[in-house]
Amino acid sequence: LRSRLTFDYERAKAFQLLVRATDAGNASATVTVRVLVTGEDEYDPIFLSPSFNFEVPEGALKGQSIGRVLATDEDEGADGVVLYSLAKPSPYFAINQTTGTIYLRVDSQPQAGAGRAKREPREMSLEVQARSPLPASRSASARVTIDVTHTSFGLAPD
Repeated sequence: LRSRLTFDYERAKAFQLLVRATDAGNASATVTVRVLVTGEDEYDPIFLSPSFNFEVPEGALKGQSIGRVLATDEDEGADGVVLYSLAKPSPYFAINQTTGTIYLRVDSQPQAGAGRAKREPREMSLEVQARSPLPASRSASARVTIDVTHTSFGLAPD
């Protein structure tokens, strides 16, 4: 069997047809053939926003969620599953690969000696990548800016 058309997994995942074979003596036999269409990674994941902004609240603890990124993919099947990762590891933040939730890897210690005085705003940036679990899948990235003003993250000890 050969196809005259290109199949599109997003439109039809399978076809069924009846095939008849007839010999020179006019004897025949039939069989039902089921053709399964496989998917192809045609679409890039798309983040709901090109950038996200979150804040680490004062007193936040290890494991606490500080925000969630979200991307969609028009592919179906395994090619349409979106997994998240950080482009570079962070000592302070991690991401749940299936939900896109960014959480703390450490307790957010307040700045030493800062008290309740006005603090200088501070931010950290992460790059989050979205891709399917398949090898050589298409990917996308988004920038995440996190306000760490109320933590000692990134500050050298006094």
